[in-house]
Amino acid sequence: MIIHCKENDRNHKQEHVAVPPYVTTPLATVKESLKNKTFNFTYDYANNPENLVTSDLYRLYFHRPPFFDPESPLLSALSQGRYPIPASLIGEEKLLSAKDCSSCHKIISHQWETSLHKMAYTNIRFQDAWKREPVAWCLNCHAPFWKERDPLYQESDDFESKKYVSPEVFVGTHKAFIVHNKNPTMLYRKTYTEKEIINPFAEEGVNCAVCHVRNGKIYTGKNPSQLLRIRALLLGRHGLEVDSTLSSPDLCAGCHEFTFPSSYDPVVGYHSQPMQGTVSQFYSVTKEMIKQDAQPVRSCVFCHFGENQHGSSHLTDPEKFSGLFEISFQFVNANASSFGNIEKSNANHKTLLIVKIKMPRIGHHLPTGDLFRQIRIRAYHKNGKELLHYTIARSVDNNTFLVEYDTALKPESEQSLHKEFQFPLLEEPFLCKVSYHFEGKIEHILSKEIPQSQKEISLYEGSCH
Repeated sequence: MIIHCKENDRNHKQEHVAVPPYVTTPLATVKESLKNKTFNFTYDYANNPENLVTSDLYRLYFHRPPFFDPESPLLSALSQGRYPIPASLIGEEKLLSAKDCSSCHKIISHQWETSLHKMAYTNIRFQDAWKREPVAWCLNCHAPFWKERDPLYQESDDFESKKYVSPEVFVGTHKAFIVHNKNPTMLYRKTYTEKEIINPFAEEGVNCAVCHVRNGKIYTGKNPSQLLRIRALLLGRHGLEVDSTLSSPDLCAGCHEFTFPSSYDPVVGYHSQPMQGTVSQFYSVTKEMIKQDAQPVRSCVFCHFGENQHGSSHLTDPEKFSGLFEISFQFVNANASSFGNIEKSNANHKTLLIVKIKMPRIGHHLPTGDLFRQIRIRAYHKNGKELLHYTIARSVDNNTFLVEYDTALKPESEQSLHKEFQFPLLEEPFLCKVSYHFEGKIEHILSKEIPQSQKEISLYEGSCH
């Protein structure tokens, strides 16, 4: 795909993009719809954990997927940020901390220690944001055990502690309020003091128990061998249960897919506009592949959690992250014969800078996740003057939550990325840079205590030839 960029058109701003309201479809309705389309609603990740299964087609028939299955022990406890995870759903206190797993799972534990999951609460960027806006809702995903609401701790009774049931959806003109009980009690206040939120598990962020443990049982996403079951009983003194949603994108959606919050109490109400939609992006990217029965269509775990890998993201390792990209620069002089193939409107410029970005394997938009993430393409004259500053991002208006512009890179249907940009310039560039920014849109207000290495990752710096 070639993107032609006009001079002064740095962000390709477009009209506000309307997004369908977030409406949760009852599971029974989804199943009935699939019956009529002859699709079976069954998770098959236990036998095929790396590839998407045909049953995932049901996601594609609805504007906003429900990502909810009350029959799944793991998935039913995740709520797209509406609630913390109560310790009562874990069952045994000894299973709450990752430290209890590390003695047997040394390699995986070490990988997790350096992961963004582990640093979800403690990383310096989140802590800086938390100090500016200490909203309790944020902790439901960044520190899911931050506020216990069960007999193990006998803490505050200001939470709804009943077992989760299928969501009740109340849709207004502009909002959809989703609750898990017809008569919910007060869930939580909007803000808490620092003393109230600190507990031994907050600093573990998203630990083993968040995804693997429910009701005193440890779950795996695929069927374990008989030998593995025996080893778990003898060495770990625990059994192994199977919940195939552990390998499904649905589980990731428990925290990586949600709309803007519009209220915090007595229940969490969500606006209709998406704040993070990584999993929906994933299904959109793979839609045509699934329709065409193309194989293999990789699920989230294939890239982010390979065999015995729990690092979850290369963003904590700049060298590995930059190694995922193939970036090349080329410039064409106005007198060059090849310049004739470029749009005539650019012919008055001295130079056309061509930038190619490739990623052989990606299943969502780039950048994705946090609202403020950006990729910047910059070019400089030999005297240091900036000739080009192009931003790749999805920008949302803070007041209306509508999309201001979206230049995020969309992978092709084969789950790969190959983009070419053409920038007309008046002067010849000498130095070119491509960088990934964690908080690009608000970088200017971040604490000075945050080192530059925690603000950006260099993807390319060198010649523009």
